[in-house]
Amino acid sequence: MRVHAGAVEAESRQSAETAVSEDSAPDLALHAALGWETREDNRVRQLWFDAAHCHPIGSPRSGFFALGSLVQRIYEEQAHRVHWKSTRKGALDAPHRDVFQVQSSQEQAEKSAGENENSETQTGGLIPELSSENTATPTIPDLPEGLNLAFIPLAEPLDAAAESLVSRGEMRIPAGEREAFHREFLPTLTRAIPFLTPDPVLALPKVRSPYLVFEAHFDDEISHDALLNWYWEYPKNPLYEEGTDSGVHRLPPLGLGAERDERFEARVLRAVRSATASNPVLAGGFGERRSQGWETRDILAHVLPALRCIPGVRVRLLGSVPEFTEATDAMIEVKVTEGNSRDWFGLGIAIKVNDWTVPFAQVFEALDRNQDRILLGNGTYFSLNRPEFSALRTLIEEARTLNETGGELRINRHQAGLFSELESLASSVETVASWDAQVKSLLALVEAADRAGETAGSEEVLENEHSDSLSVSSGVFSANHLPSPPGSYRSSATLSA
Repeated sequence: MRVHAGAVEAESRQSAETAVSEDSAPDLALHAALGWETREDNRVRQLWFDAAHCHPIGSPRSGFFALGSLVQRIYEEQAHRVHWKSTRKGALDAPHRDVFQVQSSQEQAEKSAGENENSETQTGGLIPELSSENTATPTIPDLPEGLNLAFIPLAEPLDAAAESLVSRGEMRIPAGEREAFHREFLPTLTRAIPFLTPDPVLALPKVRSPYLVFEAHFDDEISHDALLNWYWEYPKNPLYEEGTDSGVHRLPPLGLGAERDERFEARVLRAVRSATASNPVLAGGFGERRSQGWETRDILAHVLPALRCIPGVRVRLLGSVPEFTEATDAMIEVKVTEGNSRDWFGLGIAIKVNDWTVPFAQVFEALDRNQDRILLGNGTYFSLNRPEFSALRTLIEEARTLNETGGELRINRHQAGLFSELESLASSVETVASWDAQVKSLLALVEAADRAGETAGSEEVLENEHSDSLSVSSGVFSANHLPSPPGSYRSSATLSA
């Protein structure tokens, strides 16, 4: 439901006893209107019914139905038969249609230049959704000729202020009292019930509404962290006067007081709670919060666009807003280094993203927590939902199982099969000469066993004094039967000749 503002001839002018000059200002008439409007170029078209002539549905009011033509006559006849004192007029028999010119978007933008604050949502008139920042779409319904009955649902139930205006019918403000009405009642009325765009000839003043401000202060010293806060800003002078700025009162997000519009605040806070319900940082209250890392990215990407769509909310960003960029070229690097003993070598695994190197421990921890991404200090992030990272996790777990020290990753020549799998996942592999030599000697031993198997032509089993055996069959040699270095596990990896 909207408020329709129109000009009517002053009541004093209708009296022959009172002389009134021809240039006297008209009275202002306000109606509770069930209306639609659209803006094409600079022309506003409106269709509306007087809500006092429509029949209410539900309690609280959730809609209306309007009568016309044949159904209206039946309604009046039945009302007369049961001796009703009054009846409602047929709203469908006398729909109101208005067409008028308004300022262009460019003219409004030039006029409001200097008002806008950085990264804040602005409204350009009595109806935020028809400000210069929004383009209205043709939403005026077609009324078929001879329409008898129409149901008109409301976007939301009426509050007490709207119900009072519907019950009152026309509200007329005499021309001599308009200035006082503008100053004392218009700001509260525009917050309680949105207006249809007023005809410029009415010269209604613009109204500065209070705003719930969402402020995010980004910390330049701590990357991707932000201090989040909410507060209300009430204009000291709600009536806009060109070239003036009376300042604002800052009030906490929740509270009571004579200077606060409780119904307006409740409506805005309800919409904000709905927009932030799924965000773990902002859900559940309006106190000061801090977001970190990926939490900040979620707020920037998902919460802020939703807040900017809520009439009565401003978004204020302070400091340098961090940027988040997805990297798709994360590469696995494997490196073998000299160890503390002849048989053990250091095994290094890392993820290279542009100029950043992520150690395997950080990747392994993220995978263990079922995280789907890793965020780097420069705002770059990469996805862990890739098969090579799942395989890497399995291989790292196996390497830790084979390494009884439980500290840094280590590898020995008997784990050549595991290293071969790591090598197949890696984009870059770096080894030391001693590792290459030991693996080369192991492969030579395997080749020698293959040749011995081909010469014998059958499987031979040799038993040593500890009942260990070496099996050679079909050209396959098991690394389990090679001597292991002291204090190590034997690998279960099998190398194929």
